Amino acid sequence: MDMVLSQRHQLSLQLFHQNSPADHPGLYPLSGLLYANQSDLAMLHHTWSLSPRLVNSLRIAFVRSVAVGGNESRLSRSAHRLNRYPEYPCRPWRYRN
Repeated sequence: MDMVLSQRHQLSLQLFHQNSPADHPGLYPLSGLLYANQSDLAMLHHTWSLSPRLVNSLRIAFVRSVAVGGNESRLSRSAHRLNRYPEYPCRPWRYRN
């Protein structure tokens, strides 16, 4: 968005948002990869023309990027519940001769 405040002052605003997760399924259940990919940008730009040869420019920006990836079973809480068997405690084997 661009605005002309006066003959010597201009103001511009830029906003950008991207959300593009990537999913790479695996051969076995819960073995694929899932990557969360997000990016945000906000920028405010002010231009002030002091004279035909002198210009003042001010930019303020905010950038945020998120890139997280991992196994599908790590990202799903219900997947962890499938791997827990509290009713069958694990005991070491004992061999008797």
